[in-house]
Amino acid sequence: MDQIPTEILCEILSYLDTYDLLQFCRAYGNNCFLKESSIVRKVDFSRRFELKDINLYALINIDFNYTHIKILNIDNLYWIPVADLRKLINQLENLEELHAVHTELGLKEDDIFEYEKISDEDPTFVGIHYENIVRLLKNLEKVVIKSKIPVPGYDFEDQGLTLTFECRRHGPGTDLIFEKIGQTPKHTSVTEPHVPSSEPKRSETEDALGVFYTLLHDLAYGPKESKQVCIQKCLNNTRLEELNFCQPNIFCNLKYISCAMKILTSKHSRELKKLRLRACMFGSSQTEAADKGDLKSPRQRSSTKHPFWKISENIANLRELELEACPQCNDEIVMSAYSAIQKFEHLNKLSLEVPSQLDGSFLKEVFTKCRRLESLHLVCVVKNQTFMSNLCDNLKYATSLKHFRLHHRDIVLNKLLDTLNALEPKNLIRIYISCDTVKLLHNSASANPLCTFVKDNPQLVLLVICRKESNKTLEKYQQELATFIHANRARIFWVNARSVPHNSAHHDIFFDSTNVSVVNVHEF
Repeated sequence: MDQIPTEILCEILSYLDTYDLLQFCRAYGNNCFLKESSIVRKVDFSRRFELKDINLYALINIDFNYTHIKILNIDNLYWIPVADLRKLINQLENLEELHAVHTELGLKEDDIFEYEKISDEDPTFVGIHYENIVRLLKNLEKVVIKSKIPVPGYDFEDQGLTLTFECRRHGPGTDLIFEKIGQTPKHTSVTEPHVPSSEPKRSETEDALGVFYTLLHDLAYGPKESKQVCIQKCLNNTRLEELNFCQPNIFCNLKYISCAMKILTSKHSRELKKLRLRACMFGSSQTEAADKGDLKSPRQRSSTKHPFWKISENIANLRELELEACPQCNDEIVMSAYSAIQKFEHLNKLSLEVPSQLDGSFLKEVFTKCRRLESLHLVCVVKNQTFMSNLCDNLKYATSLKHFRLHHRDIVLNKLLDTLNALEPKNLIRIYISCDTVKLLHNSASANPLCTFVKDNPQLVLLVICRKESNKTLEKYQQELATFIHANRARIFWVNARSVPHNSAHHDIFFDSTNVSVVNVHEF
């Protein structure tokens, strides 16, 4: 390491996120790289629950050259006292951009005073007068709004801000992004995924995206692509990084499937990172028929090769996959296609809505080949003991797992905890379990398996078991966990819950909401 020129090493380290850089410096035994302006210009600790035992103010004040910090992201670090955060922001004299969603900071007068020097911020609140905020913070380059309720059609053109993304796919909520993007035509529309009518011809992908907008009344792609289309007024060479083909209404028909196929197999999708779709896409007979313009009989369908294997080759670098079940598509052909998930070797997050016919036999191959899988969300539509059995047998192969979410009607707590405790190395940070009934094995009812599990996993930040039926044993276990909770403000151990805790930083694991082609505030 000492033989590598400092300039080259700094260039390499600049690609690490801040937490990984910190870990490298500690292993290297030298914090000199935390003093380099090219490396620490942006400090991003967003969603780094691993910092629960660290004094962030002291860390940055002592280990970093904080005068070089221009951008600070502390989204979801909810446990840090507001006094420490204000002291930290005040210390960063050259700070230009702050991300502080789901922290103790807010829009109180004391906090806004600290924001006056900042040109870009993105706090998210319900019931806020966004127009007043935008006009108060005159140097904003971007405004990101993620509301749980409908919001009006704001116009910030007088502030030089253009609407570049609008999404209303998650029920009554609204996602909006306004940005300074230079000169743009009046009344620019973010809902036009095609070239103007003056152009001679639209591409096949643009036609397919146009069909989706007609069907779903929302954009299939995400904020980054929407901005490019907004500027260019056409798809052109835009690389699609997010695609969401799902809406509350189910469109299981040939037009839906054929258009999704054309988009996913196009050159625009080769760098796709996030994808949400329904299992309709696994119905190979329908998709092949749609491509050929000829529906096959049910007997002919079984011999047709799965188009999803073809799709997986074109989107091999996928990082996040959210797959909904389709009540109309549940035959053997559809179930067997789940094994194609193993082809996404770079997968970081997998969310599955599990139908009753899915037995989970594909899980071992997925966990073995997807070595970077950190987040696993499973929602069993109905009771599915075969799937649960295969899950418990094979979860040990998911060695990078950090975030685990499971919904199933009945949970055998001892068996599930033993399964999770067998994971090596100990990376689990958050566990959320939702069920009707929690069962305990009789031979260990006298012991508290939860305390044992927490002791064996000191890195754990969140452990929540939300169930419908009362359980006196869990009430006792909750009291015994109090010691672990009081020892650290970041920890949330709630195992006797009828509803989820009030903590917005963990909403992504509490609720089964999409992360694809919507505003993810912590990414800005």
